[in-house]
Amino acid sequence: MRRLLPLAAYRLASDSVCPEPLRDPDCPEATLEQNVDSTGTVTLAEDGTFTMQVSYSGELVLRVPLSCIDGTSCADGDVPELDLTCAEDGADSCRCVFAVDNQDTEDGVWERTDDNILALLEENATDVVVAGEYCVRGDELVIRDQASSNPYTWILRR
Repeated sequence: MRRLLPLAAYRLASDSVCPEPLRDPDCPEATLEQNVDSTGTVTLAEDGTFTMQVSYSGELVLRVPLSCIDGTSCADGDVPELDLTCAEDGADSCRCVFAVDNQDTEDGVWERTDDNILALLEENATDVVVAGEYCVRGDELVIRDQASSNPYTWILRR
């Protein structure tokens, strides 16, 4: 059965982008904490197009046990051009902080497949912005993104 997809303008509120738990088979004890506010809108139009204007600000905090970094120092994880800094966090782990300050504006097309996948594609219809299983709960459109290497869930509200 195909799910209904309400065509509307949706708000992306601060609690709307929820990352999936970090999954690193080489270091299952590593954790990722998201302290990011997200705001903006996503509009799905009847003609199969969408517009998206979103902003993200805050930080991502990665905690990695020293046992996973093979004797290197936490500072070796610093990547200044990405605004990523790492330091020891107690005696047994590194705390790496990635500052997030990003605005994203996209226009493109949306498509829905028979297996309840919703994809937002850039105008060239090949580059994926968001794609994943979706469901509609009242005034919410929930998309579990599966297109990125770090899956996350979008919660959009009308």
